[in-house]
Amino acid sequence: MSILRLNSVDHGAVDSRYIQAFDLELCNLGGEGFEMLVTVYTPSGLLYRGLYHLAQGVSVIIPRITTQFLPFQLIMVTNINKYDTTAVTMRAWNGGQPVAIFTQEEAVRIN
Repeated sequence: MSILRLNSVDHGAVDSRYIQAFDLELCNLGGEGFEMLVTVYTPSGLLYRGLYHLAQGVSVIIPRITTQFLPFQLIMVTNINKYDTTAVTMRAWNGGQPVAIFTQEEAVRIN
């Protein structure tokens, strides 16, 4: 199992004050398929949960997860023991305008 976690807080590197919603793109860069559980938590609790199968070379786009400027924690858990074949792109939006792009490089990684 590998875990990628991206935290958004007020005045942080991923500043929730400017993120009204985000799109998430998941991509399998490896030679074997895997599943990924995506969860988003806000201070109010669970905001989003989805389970996705990513076959070899497949990308999945999850559009417009709305956070309404609340701090959030994005957690992505796979059923493989490495994260180097997992590409993640989070596109942050504010009022329909793009404000930032974050990738797996900004995430905390746990194997």
